[in-house]
This record gives sequence, structure tokens and C-alpha cells, in this order.
Amino acid sequence: MDTYLLDYFLWRIALPAVGVIILVGVSVLGGRLKRRWAERKRMQAGITPQKISQGKFTVRKIQEWIRAGEYDIFVHKVTEQFHTHGQKEERVIYAEVEYRNQTKEENISCRRNQWHLFGKDGYSYEAKSGMEASYLYQEKRYFGSERFINPGMNVRGWLGFSVPEDAKITILQFMTAFIGTKTADIDVEHVIETEAQVSNGMRL
Repeated sequence: MDTYLLDYFLWRIALPAVGVIILVGVSVLGGRLKRRWAERKRMQAGITPQKISQGKFTVRKIQEWIRAGEYDIFVHKVTEQFHTHGQKEERVIYAEVEYRNQTKEENISCRRNQWHLFGKDGYSYEAKSGMEASYLYQEKRYFGSERFINPGMNVRGWLGFSVPEDAKITILQFMTAFIGTKTADIDVEHVIETEAQVSNGMRL
């Protein structure tokens, strides 16, 4: 009888209660992650066309070390190049970026998705990966999706952004992380250099 009561307690009361606790925990965690993601998107959307036109945001320049959170970042160069594939023409904005780790923190994560381009109209663009667009990096050393650097190390490489031909690119934005996000807005409107056009993998 005692064994029966124990089994009854385990299967009818204890296990369902544990299941409820797990579901509540998952729901709470999911809610927190959603709020963090929404906060990150709000910060990214903080650069609006109106703020850009009125200059109501702090901008930094290329070719200077910038501190954002635990990150030290440097933008060496920004270029523009047209790629032709058959009848299709693609405009690509490239940025050569670098990270350095002058802290005591180990394994600082340096990621492609920390960088976004903004146009004067408020639209934003993400860097393409080497997997989906290897042809963009035939002449440039691709940064990669993610790299980790320890104290005293640095990492450097190129990122390519496919943008509309009529887009007026003004800002290259760096974002630190999903939680406790900090940003650095870098003015690139008048520093974009033009490179020779590429047609089917060949420079013209």
C-alpha cells in the first residue's frame, strides 16, 4: 500500500508540479530574452532619418580607436565597388575593421553581426557572410563570422554590405552585445572611396 501511495504521489502530483515549474521558468526566460532583443532593436532604430538630417546623435570618425563597452575598434577604410554578374549589377560598400583587446578579459567575441550600415533614409544593412557571398571577398581578406581575442591580441578583416544603388550611406554602426548594448556611430558619408568595377570576378 505504501508503495502504491508513493507511486501515486510521484506520477500524479510531483511530476506534474515539476513540469509546471519548468514551463514557468522557460516562459520567464523567454520573456526576458524578448525584452532584451526589443531593447536592442530600439537602440538600433534610434538613428532615424530626422536625427540624421538634424545631426542629433554623436558620431565618431574612421581611422581612430573607439571605445565601446569592453571593445576597442578601428575602421581603417570604407570603399564602394560595383559587381556585375551577367545582367545584374550589385553595389557593395566595404569596411575594413579591426578589434584589439587591451583588457584582462579572455575570449572577447568579435562578430560580423555587430556592424550595420545606415542610409540617410533610415534603412539599415547587414554585412554579407563569406558563405553566401564568397565572390565579394575574392580580393579582400574576409573578417569571418566570429573571432575570439585574448589580452594583447587583435583581429582585422573586411566586411561587405550589399546596398541599393541610390542609397546615401551615412553611418557605420558598431554594437557591443545583445545584453547591455552600447553603440558607436561612425560617420562614413564623405570618406567612401571608389574602387574599380568588377565584372564576373574580373576588375574592369
